[in-house]
Parts: sequence; structure tokens; C-alpha cells
Amino acid sequence: MIGFLTMLKANSKLLFRNKGFLCCMLLLPVLTLLWLAIPLEYPTESEGDKVIEVEEEERILLSMVELELSIKVYDASNSKSSQYLLNGLLDTGGYSVYREDVTGKTLERIKEEAITTANKSNLGVQLYLPENFEERILNGDYKEAIIILKSNEDERLQLLYANLNRLMGEMVEISQMESEGKEVSILNYHDLLNQKGESIEKRVETVSTKSSREISTKEKHQKENFGYTISFMSLSSLLIGVFITGIFLKEKEYQVLRRITLTRTNIASYGIAKIILIIPTTMLQVGVYLIGLNTFVKADIGIGNLEFALVAFGIGITFQLLSITFGTLFNNVLTVNYVAFFTWVFTSVLSGLYFPVNKASSMIKAVSYFMPQSWSIRFFEGIKGGDSGVYLMFTLIMLAFCIVLISFGVLGMKINEKE
Repeated sequence: MIGFLTMLKANSKLLFRNKGFLCCMLLLPVLTLLWLAIPLEYPTESEGDKVIEVEEEERILLSMVELELSIKVYDASNSKSSQYLLNGLLDTGGYSVYREDVTGKTLERIKEEAITTANKSNLGVQLYLPENFEERILNGDYKEAIIILKSNEDERLQLLYANLNRLMGEMVEISQMESEGKEVSILNYHDLLNQKGESIEKRVETVSTKSSREISTKEKHQKENFGYTISFMSLSSLLIGVFITGIFLKEKEYQVLRRITLTRTNIASYGIAKIILIIPTTMLQVGVYLIGLNTFVKADIGIGNLEFALVAFGIGITFQLLSITFGTLFNNVLTVNYVAFFTWVFTSVLSGLYFPVNKASSMIKAVSYFMPQSWSIRFFEGIKGGDSGVYLMFTLIMLAFCIVLISFGVLGMKINEKE
């Protein structure tokens, strides 16, 4: 026991005297928090089954990987007919619709705004529905009821034109009725629109269980921020583990392991001292993050302090153990540094921190289960989805990673002991 405490005390002094260790412990978390404090402009995402309302000159930044054609509609009519048309586009499943109420604006002003919108966003097509949109439908002038403002060529535009013609044709058929007056005609037309709307097959929505739900667009953006935070956190934890590994390799060079075997202290106590050293360093790292998030940064990462501390502690322990395991398998710090950095890049990319894994191939999805960071993303999604079982799941998964890494580390220690 005395030998164990002596080794733990000596290793702690060596570690906290190392300027590189203090840099990874304090500087990297601070840089991560400063990055979180930078306001970022995220792509605007459709909720899938409803029109997104936008304000005048609001910038619409769209994701470049979405297959849906995004359309901005300048709706001066603001009527049941315009709503029917936009809902009809949504019902096809191939469009994201953004609407701006432009009641009272002139066509020239709207065209100027459309040019500005096209220059400041990646929107390819915009529509203008005039104030007399319903009257033109009732008069059979449906071809004049929509002005299309196109800013670039897109193969999907031909399908859009076909869908607009189809929907306008349906609306013209509804308007073909005998009526004594205009007001009665519009009233009957609205009734028929409502009946027609009820008969249209609705889009299939994602079904959630009573204990979970789909995360919103804002929460998806928070998940991206959270993923970047986990990426930096895993890197700093990996480097902290490299510094602990450096002590181990120096001791190996000076044949400390052989001297330990000649004393009453066994090799197990030596290994446990290295593992125990991980706990205070991880707690200190988590403390730096929590203090920063709640004081000078105040970034909204989407989860509470308790959940963040659990994730940070699990990731910190896992990646520090990973570096120590590399130290038992390789003979110099430079090789450990190379392997550790490659491991960080490899695991971060395949874990879904930078891109959604659910859109990747089945092989990448299967590989992502072996990446520790991917479980932090699943933990975030579980919390936002209202799944109370994610706490136990994440804890057990991180424990499993630690057991596997400790097993490899013990194997490496035994190999070093024989050498």
C-alpha cells in the first residue's frame, strides 16, 4: 500500500509540473468554449409537414445535402387557396416551403427582394402569389395566378412545374360551379377546398413511442455543437493520456518496472496507480468545462450540467485509458502520439460528430457502434427524445470500453514485464 501511494504521489507531481499537460488541461477546453461562443449560422431546415414562415429579407441558409427542393413563396393572397397550393406541394414529399407574407407590397419591390434573397442564399426558385390569386382561379386564369422567379437551373424544376399545373388544375375543377354571385361562389369554393383537403392523402409522419419523440431543428443544431465539443474533449483527453504514458515510458526506459518486481510492490499496484491518476485529471477537465459553460461562455449546448458532466467524465476516462493502453503496446512517445492522433481523427469521423451517421452506408453505421464518441451523440438524442434509459445505457457502454482497454493494457504490461 505504501508503495502504491508513493508511486501515485510521484506520478502526480511529474504530471502537474509538465507544461504540455497543463496546456491540454486548461488551454484546449478554453479554446473549445471560445469556439462555442462564436455565433454560427445554421442551415434552415423544414419541419417536413408544414410551411416555414419567414420574415422580410430573412436569410434562408439551406443544407447542401438535402434532396428536397426548397422554395420561397411570396404570398400576397394569404388565402385558403394559397394555403391549399402550398400544402399540396408539401404532400408530394419533395419540397420544403418557406412563405413570406407580402400583403400590400408591389411586384417591383418583391422582385428586388427576390434578387437579394437569391444572392444571399442557395435558393434556386421563388414563387409569387398575387393578391387576386383566388379571383384568377375562379375566373379560370390559373396560368396567370403564379409568377415563378428562377435564379438558377435545376433538373427538379420541371417536376415542380408539373406539380403546380396539377394542383392548379384541381383548383380550377373545384371552381367550376354555378353560382349567382361572387361572394357565394367564393364561399362554396372554400367549402369544396376544405372537402378536397380532407380527402388528400397526408404525408407519413415519424411515429414516436410514448417515452420518446423526434428532436426539433433547433435541437439538431445543438447536437452539432455538442458533437464538436465532444471532438475537442476527446482530443484533449487523449493528449492528457499521452503525458501519463510518457511517464510510464520513461520509467520503462530507466527499468523502474524491473525494480518494482524486486520489491514488495507488485506490478498490479503500479498499473492501478496509473489508472487512478486518470480520475482526478478527468474531474479537473470536467470542472474547467462546466465553469466555462456557466460563466464567461454561457453556451446553450442542449443538455444540463449533470448530463454534460456524465458525458465528459465517460469520454475523458475512456480516451485517457486508450492512450495508456497505446503506451503499453509501443516503445516510444512519438509513436504513441502518431497513433493517438490517428485514432482521434478516425473515431471522430466515424462516430457522427461531423456528419450524420444515419445517412451513411450500413457498414459505417456498424463501425460507428465501436466508436466511444458515437454513444455520446446517442446519449444526447436519447435525452432530447425523453428516453430515461439512456443514462444507464451510456454508463454501461463507457464501462465496457474501459474494461476492454484495461484488458489490453494488462496484456501490454505483462509483455513489458517479461521483456
